[in-house]
Amino acid sequence: MIALMLVMGPPAHAQMALGSAPAQQALVSLESGKFATAREQAEKVLDDDASDFLATYVLASVHFRAEGNLARALFLMRKSIDLLTGQYGGVPPTDERARNWHKRLLHELQWLLGEMDRRQDQLDVIAEHDAHYRPPREVYRIWPLLKLGRFDEAREIGNRLILSDDVDIRERAYNGLMAIEDEARNRKASYDWGLRGYENTRGESCIIASNLALAARRVFRFDEAERYDQKALKTKDGSCPTSPYAQLAVVYLIEGKFQQSIAALQELRKIPRPADLRVQNEMMIKGRLVETLHALGQVQQAETRVRQIMEAPDRAGMTSASAENLQLANALLFETVLTTRIHQEAERAAVRDLWDSVDHRVTARTLMGARWENRRLALRLSAQGTLLLDMVRPYYTDVLPWYSGGLTEMLGEGLIEQVIEEARANEPDYDGMANHWLDAMEAELRWRSDQLPRARALAEDALAKLPKDDALLRLRVTAILADILRQQGQLEAARPHYHAVLTAWPTVLRLIDAPLPVSITHDNSAVAQEAADRLADSPRIRRQSSPFTVFLGATDDGAEACLEGPGGQRYNCVQVTQKDLEDPDIVPEGTPLPLALCDRFHDVVLAPKVELTQSDLTSLDGRPVRLDADKALEGILGEKP
Repeated sequence: MIALMLVMGPPAHAQMALGSAPAQQALVSLESGKFATAREQAEKVLDDDASDFLATYVLASVHFRAEGNLARALFLMRKSIDLLTGQYGGVPPTDERARNWHKRLLHELQWLLGEMDRRQDQLDVIAEHDAHYRPPREVYRIWPLLKLGRFDEAREIGNRLILSDDVDIRERAYNGLMAIEDEARNRKASYDWGLRGYENTRGESCIIASNLALAARRVFRFDEAERYDQKALKTKDGSCPTSPYAQLAVVYLIEGKFQQSIAALQELRKIPRPADLRVQNEMMIKGRLVETLHALGQVQQAETRVRQIMEAPDRAGMTSASAENLQLANALLFETVLTTRIHQEAERAAVRDLWDSVDHRVTARTLMGARWENRRLALRLSAQGTLLLDMVRPYYTDVLPWYSGGLTEMLGEGLIEQVIEEARANEPDYDGMANHWLDAMEAELRWRSDQLPRARALAEDALAKLPKDDALLRLRVTAILADILRQQGQLEAARPHYHAVLTAWPTVLRLIDAPLPVSITHDNSAVAQEAADRLADSPRIRRQSSPFTVFLGATDDGAEACLEGPGGQRYNCVQVTQKDLEDPDIVPEGTPLPLALCDRFHDVVLAPKVELTQSDLTSLDGRPVRLDADKALEGILGEKP
């Protein structure tokens, strides 16, 4: 999750009898969760009497809570308040029931403004409430103040309210103090407040446990992040606006636990969310799916979904991050997926004759155009405040270090080199640890600029010091180090690094656009010979004497391609059958068998296997089963990738 989340609210209110009988019936439907009925009843009342404040409120709440139409809800909520105060004695109303309703409507209005990220308006409404009613709702001022960067004011309120006798207020205060220090970029202080809040709430608050998990990730304690998210799943207070499965999917992916990440996303899909929250973080959840698809080599599926994120980004109302922060994070994810798609189209074009490659070259050019436009957006955003610095500092935004190396290509080596140095100077609490991640990013930068000795030293140092839990980043650095050694003519020294990559995450070779040195052998069949000739032109292959071998051969009903290592070790294989050639979901219509085999080699053999344990999938002999990534993902997508 990109930033700490706000505690859910507001709490339920008891019905206060006021307004016409039909409007009260609409209110009962609303509070019973019968939103369609409530809307119908409220609209019928307003057709007869447009001045009914209660029916206007019900309709506003339906737009807000059920339909996520926040702009319309805001108009109607304000109209409801004006109707109430106009009919019952001004501000505050003289009628006691009307005063209770006025308090309720102000509370709903400030919450609605918060979800719209209109923070000064939210503060104004809270001030209006506190000018007329007691007790004051100071705790609700913390979040808008921190969003406005008024940290000291927010801290003062939080430090007072953690001593409150009200459990809900204490929870909000602790959560607010965590978020304040997170946005002030104080890793340790945010984590420490999380520990105190977790202890104070006895581990029974979902939002505190979930945000503590995020704070643990910020301080590079991935095992704790996993543990606290799992504890958050067991809470029953309903304070989390998004299920902790969303964060667990991220942590598992960081750790290279593909199956657990897929399982967390599958569970996340099962959990319904109200319409107003879908507006807030639907694309954040989709972003977790994009990252998983991307990591597993399903880049066309990732592209479809990341375009949806760019077209309809989340509002920033429910997180402590700014809208610009979300935009820049989305832009880098889009850049990463587009670049990988361009690499994929280059692979397909390279194994085809000139005429047959035209469509793929055109697609690549179209993707490059979209990437160019995206880079213009990213460059404009990166000039705003500390957005880029926050993104380069590890684990401070929604951008994960296993793909943040894409910043160099997106924004240029000179700018990123400068920001890396600035980031090194901005880690007062964890400077030693944070530098390991910054070394990894700089290693990639130096590698891309052909400064191989410096790149090698940085990569080797990063691998010696990065925690084992940060598995995907380590594998990215490992792939870069392997390529450096290959370019330096030290293939034997590179061999164990290639082995680690091919065993766990071969997709990274496409992500960074690096070739794999292989020898190519075949069984002398016509289909295998043609596939071998074509595959030798792939940018993902460097044909040379190598401990790694691609074997191509004919089968009874098609052909197969296998990637093998020293001693006959087999990393992965793919078969293309006549049945596959007839299925456009697997092989594009009209693709000859040799070309289909080359494409499947890139998309399947150079993608990780996902292990499903016995509890996930029952095999005939009880052993763990390893599936290709596309098969494992069918449960999330609900379709063939």
